[in-house]
Amino acid sequence: MAKQLEDYMQWPEIEALMYAECGRPETVLGPKQVDKSHVLITAFEPEADSIVVSGEDLKKEYKMTKMDETGYFAVLIPAKKIPSYHFVLKQGKKKIEKTDAYAVDSLFDGVDMTQFSNGIHDTVYEKLGAHPMTIEGVKGTYFAVWAPNAMRVSVVGDFNLWDGRRHQMRKVGEGDASVFELF
Repeated sequence: MAKQLEDYMQWPEIEALMYAECGRPETVLGPKQVDKSHVLITAFEPEADSIVVSGEDLKKEYKMTKMDETGYFAVLIPAKKIPSYHFVLKQGKKKIEKTDAYAVDSLFDGVDMTQFSNGIHDTVYEKLGAHPMTIEGVKGTYFAVWAPNAMRVSVVGDFNLWDGRRHQMRKVGEGDASVFELF
């Protein structure tokens, strides 16, 4: 029996996301290869009326399903690997194109974490803080902070209506070496 979109929903984690209490937002946001021929793409966009997933790697556009009234959207697309994509949001009569902040892999790798944990990362300033950059052709800002006792950290500003539920940063490492990051 083929799995349906609802079968992939992790409701306890999604609820934690809605209350800005999700310690690992990447578990419920962004793209995931769910089997050999399908990719699950999810997004949290409270202001959106609808969202379409579009991209050069895709044969067509895929309309996302609004899974929750708070603005959690999901779509299951046929793909053998995670494609390059972007979102097209409709808010009233406005259309907005956005990249998915959770589609970019961690830039703080295992070597960085080991060196940082041991206090010998001589160039950690190149990783921590805010760094404008281009990743896979997308211009943006990479944010990383050391927050050893934080349960979660968000990037907030005018771009997301100062909503701490949006742009929750992914946690890399554990304990005193906890770093939160997002592009």
